Amino acid sequence: MMSSPNFYKRLGWGNISLYWIILVPFVVQIVGAVGLVGYLSYRSGEIATDKLANQIMQEVSDRIDQSLHGCLRKPTEINQINAANIKQGLLDWQNLAIVEKYFWQQSQIFTDISSITITTEQKEILMVENLENGSRIIRVRDQSTNNNLDTYLADLAGNRQQLVRSSVTYDPHNDPPNHPWYGQAKNARRAVWRINVSLANPDQPSLIAVNLLPFSDRYDQFQGVLGASVSLTHLGDILQKLKVGKTGQAFVIERNGLMIGMSTGEIPFRQGLITPSTENNAQNEDPNNRRISVLNSQNSLTRITAQYLTEKFRGIDNIKERQQLRFEKEGVHYLVQVVPLKRDLSNQDLDWLAVIVIPEIDFMAEVKENANRTFWLCILTLVVSTGLWLLLARWITIPIMRLGKASEELVKGDWQALPEDNAIAELNTLARSFNWMAAQFYQSFDQVNQSLRESEAKFSTIFQFSPDPAWISTLAEGRCLYVNQSLCHFMEADQNIIIGRTFRELNLWDNLEDLYYYWEVLRQEDRIENFEVVVRTAMRNPKTVLISAICMYLDGQNCVIGIMKDISDRKKTEIELQESRAKLNAAYTEQNILFNAMSDVVLVRNSEGICIKIVATKDLNLKGTREDVLGKPIYDELPYEAANIIVKTIQTALKNKQIENCEYKLEIDERELWFAASISPLTEDTVLQISRDITERKQSEIILAKAKEAAEAATKAKSEFLANMSHEIRTPMNGVLVMAQLLATSELTTDQQELVQTIIDSGDILLTIINDILDFSKIESGMLEIEQREFILEDVINSVISLMHSQAENKHIHLYSIHNHLPDSVIGDSSRLRQILINLVANAIKFTTKGSISLTVNAIPLPDTSQYELKFVITDTGIGIQGDHLVNLFQAFTQADTSISRRYGGTGLGLAISRRLVELMGGTIWVESFGQVGGNPPPDWRLDCNTQGATFYFVIHVGSNITM
Repeated sequence: MMSSPNFYKRLGWGNISLYWIILVPFVVQIVGAVGLVGYLSYRSGEIATDKLANQIMQEVSDRIDQSLHGCLRKPTEINQINAANIKQGLLDWQNLAIVEKYFWQQSQIFTDISSITITTEQKEILMVENLENGSRIIRVRDQSTNNNLDTYLADLAGNRQQLVRSSVTYDPHNDPPNHPWYGQAKNARRAVWRINVSLANPDQPSLIAVNLLPFSDRYDQFQGVLGASVSLTHLGDILQKLKVGKTGQAFVIERNGLMIGMSTGEIPFRQGLITPSTENNAQNEDPNNRRISVLNSQNSLTRITAQYLTEKFRGIDNIKERQQLRFEKEGVHYLVQVVPLKRDLSNQDLDWLAVIVIPEIDFMAEVKENANRTFWLCILTLVVSTGLWLLLARWITIPIMRLGKASEELVKGDWQALPEDNAIAELNTLARSFNWMAAQFYQSFDQVNQSLRESEAKFSTIFQFSPDPAWISTLAEGRCLYVNQSLCHFMEADQNIIIGRTFRELNLWDNLEDLYYYWEVLRQEDRIENFEVVVRTAMRNPKTVLISAICMYLDGQNCVIGIMKDISDRKKTEIELQESRAKLNAAYTEQNILFNAMSDVVLVRNSEGICIKIVATKDLNLKGTREDVLGKPIYDELPYEAANIIVKTIQTALKNKQIENCEYKLEIDERELWFAASISPLTEDTVLQISRDITERKQSEIILAKAKEAAEAATKAKSEFLANMSHEIRTPMNGVLVMAQLLATSELTTDQQELVQTIIDSGDILLTIINDILDFSKIESGMLEIEQREFILEDVINSVISLMHSQAENKHIHLYSIHNHLPDSVIGDSSRLRQILINLVANAIKFTTKGSISLTVNAIPLPDTSQYELKFVITDTGIGIQGDHLVNLFQAFTQADTSISRRYGGTGLGLAISRRLVELMGGTIWVESFGQVGGNPPPDWRLDCNTQGATFYFVIHVGSNITM
């Protein structure tokens, strides 16, 4: 790439005077600024004009929307009120005289309402109208008028004064004949709107909007239609009062183009056609025949605007959203805004558009005048500014050029002080600073070089003697620039072989995808921490390491400083542990397959022993055929002795609600066969019987007894050996921990302290595992004995709570105990009791993220003995235990599932040891979670279903010679 100085020289710009560098950009800047100001001034005028016009049109449309909403809301509310009163029985709709007085009061309250109407299924109609001139009319058709439509003038109190008109053939159900409003409202079963022409005042006919609402009686039977109307003359008056620019206008139309209201005052229908008839057979005509389309408006601006909208959208009814438009007609530009009012009216029958149009000339005259004035002011500013800058540039550049010459002399070593008498204060300050800088430059140069050499020496010492492999490489290619001795020892290669080469060239990376990920993270985030990867040394030995690296700028280039930590031994241990778990799982799988392959007799019996179902298995050893067994009493099916054993076992299983086992003998095909039956409850009165032929087992019991003795001896020898080995391992492990703790008290760096703490933590974990194995081995070999010493029970409980309190507090868990009326002291093994409680409370803390853990203790004196039964309950709000994992929960080396070991750790011996210790103390232990039970609860224990966490129970017996 071409450097900037050479580029400028090739363009002929080399060695340009500072005078021209200052002058030319300023002149260009002034010219550009003046031109930009002029342009922006004109454009801002246009934008301001558009904003003002849009603001005016927006304000006008909002006022139209508000006026329509206020105008059309009242008829709807009146109809809803009247319909509710009729439905609730508050208004007797069948008595039109009462309804007439009620409507008259409403017309006095709602003075903006043109009329209030009720029409019934019996073709009776009552209408109270307010005329534009202030007079009021009552129209009624019922039996009192001989079913004629009579029109009366009314006084201020609502009393009929004068009969004005009477129609003999008027039918409210067929008005108008081609599209009757009564049938429309009745069929719609909802409120509907209609536009009509009011002839209440023949001299001043007007458009009205009528809201029609079907009403029902208290039994939800349709009885007629309510109506309330409002005159749209008010809308035209509001539009005429709006100020839409100087010559603009606003109008409201339907989507079919018919006019509703105009700001020009134009009447939206042809008056000449409206000639009210006084004949008895007069009927209302369809108002759409009398109304005027906006395309036929007498106002030219209204007409050309409507024509433009029709052409642009191919019909006014295609305008669905608010539109902001601009169009030109005969050299005049217009701004148009179209606002659909259907959503604002909240009605599906009145779909209107509000149109506001303003000629652009109303705003642009002043904008053009301001643009001309701005242009000449900009020209004057350009001339004056250029002249002043010519003088200023010469005044500034002369001292600066002196400074440049002095800088060149300073580089050559032949420097003379600059004069400090400049008229410009900043240049005078610059000269003084330059003189001081030059003097300090010579003094500090040697000091900087010395400090730099010392810093490099310190960094080199730390880098070279680091116990972890470290290196410095380039970021671009990854070539090693510096490596320490630890890296050479780790790589099993000489330093000369590593420097200058990349790790890929050295075949360090076992997987190239790890290499690509390593460089991608470095280049994106400038660092990577604890990246676990498998590498190979120069001798191709695989090792697992944690790599941490950071990008830095060193020696004029981007570099990477990295360090790695060898964790091969730890990974090897993890792999071996995983293999052990896999073998254990395989053993469990083989065991399940073996069980599934067994051929047993499977029967379903009721509480009396009657067989109600036979499950097909590989071999069926039945006493007779299926027909001989099904449905028969068990004493008829089997010999009395065998039947009696099975019935008693069934009754015990149903009573205890747990699996019971028994053995019985049968003679089948002249052969004496022995069966072992496992009977488990299915329902409250049915059980599942699984019987297995154990004849060969019975015949081999003597041989198996001898084999059992030999196996128990071998197991005891194994346990004794494991216990002795645990003792031998624990002794050097204690030595390692003591030495690590002593090392932690010495002066160490932060990294060294972390390493030592890791040794101590790992040692504590390993020592705990060894202790668990030792305890389990003692229990298995029968070497563990329970001590009988007097101790204070409350002290043991408080010590456990105190010991585990910090762990619970670190996880924000509330740990507490509940114990009342405990004996002052008891006789037993306090240390083993404390071990059980610590195991269970520690498990609860481990598997609880938030909430609380409680330890409850109850003491029950055993009758006729000097012993107490102690019941302990540990309840948590943790993750709980799924029912399918409860079966093996108290088995050795077993946890709820494999994910528990990966996430929380542990050997799986804690609960197994606790169970054996509880049993040695004459008790039992069990667990309940989500309504499922594991372990061995006592027969009289009742399930208390928990919806969260798990609850561990255990009961032990202790002696006592002190009262509570």
